[in-house]
Amino acid sequence: NNLCILGEFEKIQNYTLNDLVSEGKQTLANLFNSINANYKCHTLRAGYYNIQPSKNILSVMKKLGFVCDSSVYPGGHEDNILCRYDYRSVDLNDDFWFIHDDVLIKQKDATGMIELPIFALPSIRLRKFFSLNRIKSLMMNKNSAFSGISSKTAAKKTWYSKVSYLFENEPLTWDFCLFSDKMHKKYLRECLKLNNEFGRSTFTMIGHPKNFSGSESLKYLISKLQKLNIAFLTISEFCDQKLGISDQEK
Repeated sequence: NNLCILGEFEKIQNYTLNDLVSEGKQTLANLFNSINANYKCHTLRAGYYNIQPSKNILSVMKKLGFVCDSSVYPGGHEDNILCRYDYRSVDLNDDFWFIHDDVLIKQKDATGMIELPIFALPSIRLRKFFSLNRIKSLMMNKNSAFSGISSKTAAKKTWYSKVSYLFENEPLTWDFCLFSDKMHKKYLRECLKLNNEFGRSTFTMIGHPKNFSGSESLKYLISKLQKLNIAFLTISEFCDQKLGISDQEK
């Protein structure tokens, strides 16, 4: 029952990292091929964003036909029993880059995989809970929510330090399931600013079915994007544009 971060996983008896990733990929194929015969799992998001150290994971991903990772987010940094990674060197203007052996080392050519970072902005942690959707999600997923908070505050010995933690800044990933209209508006405003000033054109969002408690905020976001003539792309469509993946390979 010992916890193991993906980037540090080697093997358990004869069960290797290759077996772990391959089994996950095949499970998804079994679920979705009956719906879409062309479905192919080619992108990974590491649990709790734990893609570091990335060399062994990327090596396995290449062997299994993966073309994209989307585990990194700008400013991200954790060091506790569930998470150990450091993405503080990632620039907010980085929309994607090509990688070989390390998710944070950018390559000039397109012969490796793509790192597609999740868009995130610094925010006071407590503001997370100002969204009705997030509160609903916490109530639906109490065990996982409280275990996550507990792991992040385990090293803090006093109640004062635990409470202070809630008022500290941390990068907050753009979540289409959990955000309020106000948060969507804030992130969209920053996207437009980065586009105007630096030409950044791609912004990756995150979401999880278990957190989807209502559609109103998502409808609000979609309506705003439609008015601005901003389009959604699936990761398959994006990788097709950048790597020339055929329909049969998606």
